[in-house]
Amino acid sequence: MLYAVEFMDLRDRESVNLADEIVWMMDAFTKKVIEVNPAYETITGRSLESIVSDPTSYADLIHPGDREHVLAKLENAVHSGHFDEEFRIVRPDGEVRWVWVKTSRLPRSGAVIRHLVGTAQDITARKMAAAQVAEHLTAAETARAQADAARSEAEAGKPPLRSHRICGWTPFSTLSFAAFSTLFRMTRRA
Repeated sequence: MLYAVEFMDLRDRESVNLADEIVWMMDAFTKKVIEVNPAYETITGRSLESIVSDPTSYADLIHPGDREHVLAKLENAVHSGHFDEEFRIVRPDGEVRWVWVKTSRLPRSGAVIRHLVGTAQDITARKMAAAQVAEHLTAAETARAQADAARSEAEAGKPPLRSHRICGWTPFSTLSFAAFSTLFRMTRRA
């Protein structure tokens, strides 16, 4: 592997190699990865040798539904020096993961951007948790709307038709306790 990161001392390199996110450097002109840490293997499921032998193979990792957008943003980053995107990747075993990739220009690259350095963090767990929260929120909003509709029907003096369809109640079971008590007392006296 090419080690073109002359701005890192040995201690920084060791920290990068122990990081749980991908740290990488790319040639801005060729868009070839010229440096990447071992977290690449953990997150992508591909070997470091695969990116060394084909430095643009990272494009194949990008989910087909996200690829065009991400590669266009990467092209913009070559000119702006900035990239900050969340997108899906597909591992060789077919597992889809979400990553958050951030990049900036190499600090000493001058006016012309020669190298981009960045990180890629696996955010799959965060995305899954957000999806579950959204699912639960939708269920709670639906339940509240149904409860509001049932309350409105009850207040209007109508039998709560939606409630008994949802819960399996009969119209008799929806009588309030006070109404039931009154009926029970009236039948006992008679």
